[in-house]
Amino acid sequence: MQTKRETSNTKSRQTIVPSIWSTLAPMDLIKQRMQDVKNGKAPAFPILNLPNMGNYSWLPTPMNFIREQIKASKSGQMVTTKWFSTLYPTAWFTTPMDVVKFNMQAKTAKTSTHATTPVVASPMVPPPGKKGPDFPKWMPSMDQIHTQVWNGLNFSTVALFTSFSIVFVQSPIKTMLVSLTKNGTMIPPYQGGVLGFFNAMYAGTSASLSGSVIRSGYVSSAKGGSKPVEENLLKDEGTLQEEGKKYSGATWRYIGPMALGELLVTQISESLSTLRKGNILPENFKWKTPHNAWSLMSGGFIPRYGSGLINFTALCVLEDKIAKKLQFEGGKGHLISGAAAGAVAGGCAYVPTVYKDYLLLQSKVTPDGRLHNASTFKITKELFYCFLNDPKTSLKSFGSMALKQVPMRMCLTAAIFGIVSSVGETMGPEPLKKVVPEDYQPSPGKSRHTMFATKGSTPRIEEVVEEQSNEKEQNKGSKLN
Repeated sequence: MQTKRETSNTKSRQTIVPSIWSTLAPMDLIKQRMQDVKNGKAPAFPILNLPNMGNYSWLPTPMNFIREQIKASKSGQMVTTKWFSTLYPTAWFTTPMDVVKFNMQAKTAKTSTHATTPVVASPMVPPPGKKGPDFPKWMPSMDQIHTQVWNGLNFSTVALFTSFSIVFVQSPIKTMLVSLTKNGTMIPPYQGGVLGFFNAMYAGTSASLSGSVIRSGYVSSAKGGSKPVEENLLKDEGTLQEEGKKYSGATWRYIGPMALGELLVTQISESLSTLRKGNILPENFKWKTPHNAWSLMSGGFIPRYGSGLINFTALCVLEDKIAKKLQFEGGKGHLISGAAAGAVAGGCAYVPTVYKDYLLLQSKVTPDGRLHNASTFKITKELFYCFLNDPKTSLKSFGSMALKQVPMRMCLTAAIFGIVSSVGETMGPEPLKKVVPEDYQPSPGKSRHTMFATKGSTPRIEEVVEEQSNEKEQNKGSKLN
């Protein structure tokens, strides 16, 4: 009996060959596959005839994977699939726990145990001679700040004491000189009895005090800074004479700049004081405007610079020469030499000083509060023509005024120079040393590293210098022998 597929095709006269899928039942296919799995062979079907890619079957069942995993876990090995062994070394079908175990075993195998020692932070100890942390290079240390503040306070104390002493003597005498120049009388007009008299005599004292403070500090620094060498370091007489010549030349070079500097820092206050003493300025005068400040600075500038040259020459040159000739010790010699040099300076500087006061007293203040100075050229021309018209009367007037003012100006300048020369010598460079406790004073001989220690310790640099000086003296003595 033939089926429909086995019958020949009458039209094409070809017989139909049945395929294996049509003759093999599904159950036979499953049986054949299971038999091939047991034998470890691939099936003989053409469509499933794949190459063998490992020792395992070409398509292992899940039970095969489970068995292989159990064997690998017992032996301590990982399950590797031969199909992808060349592509990726990691296990293919592994559980997450296997991955965790494998990573832990790898870490313990690679890391080696070392003995751990606890880390203890060492305390921050400043280096010897320093207090606290290091500061930047541009910032001074606390010792330097302490020393600078101490020096500034001592200098300010000397300057203030000197200024108050000068103003107490200078203000009434200067008022009389201004009144002589303006009115021809020593006592200016006043009202109100004794109190009005003192108010008139000490008019413009606040401006004089501010100018005197600046002048005292400036003159003290200029007088001390004009000496290029210390005389006590020169032992040879010939060397002393040579250095004295150098000192004299250096001082002469400093006189012009020192006089100009003193003029620039005190001109406004001096002009303001002179105008108030001459009753030129109103009560509500404001000098801080640019116009008024320039008028105060330029009023009598040239004659005052001439008098400043004379005063600084006497203060820096003549006073030292007189002090060397005198046999007094301490502040008495400086007081006498300063007074003598001031008297000479007051007499020599009379003409430019009076002319400066006369120019300032010719100034006027407009209703809107603007100060206008008289022209220096115009006033000079008027005085010159006045002298040409009547020389005898002009000389007589000048002589009578000079007889009144020159002694007063000499005494005033002598007192100022004597105060400037003696106060610093009497009070010393550190007047606060007698008032401030020793614990708060910076002392250079207290420590080898800082400026604070006991007095018994001596800086090492002094010891080295002494040893070197002793060795030099011994070498000189051996050479002479």
